[in-house]
Amino acid sequence: MTFIDSNVIIPLFKREDKYKELAEAFFENLSQQCLVSGICLLELRFILRKYGMRDEDIEKAMNALFSFKKLKFLPITPENIEDSFKYIKEYGLGFFDSVILATMVNMKDFTIISEDTDFDKVGFSKRRSLHEAISGDYLEK
Repeated sequence: MTFIDSNVIIPLFKREDKYKELAEAFFENLSQQCLVSGICLLELRFILRKYGMRDEDIEKAMNALFSFKKLKFLPITPENIEDSFKYIKEYGLGFFDSVILATMVNMKDFTIISEDTDFDKVGFSKRRSLHEAISGDYLEK
């Protein structure tokens, strides 16, 4: 399975975002199971709040996200947090990205759909952009 980064999810819920149309097309036509780290949900909440969204609307956004049948949400574990500090040091990743990477390693799945080029620093992971994912085999034809 493939992981999805929060920067692929966030455009769904912002009024204006350069990736909004791509993200909508991706999620509406997703044909295979993808994984989402629980840390992405926290990041989504923080960012939507930063853009002025009310808690009631954030709750609706989260419920809309949970309705996508092809998404599997993974819990944040103490081991993921502990391991994340290694990836912060090794690759200069931010906290959220390092927890996602730790979750990927724990699941032994090294592909992520993300617009964040920081994942390119990690030699054992493969990042696919949202545009590449839409052009690839993730969507129903």
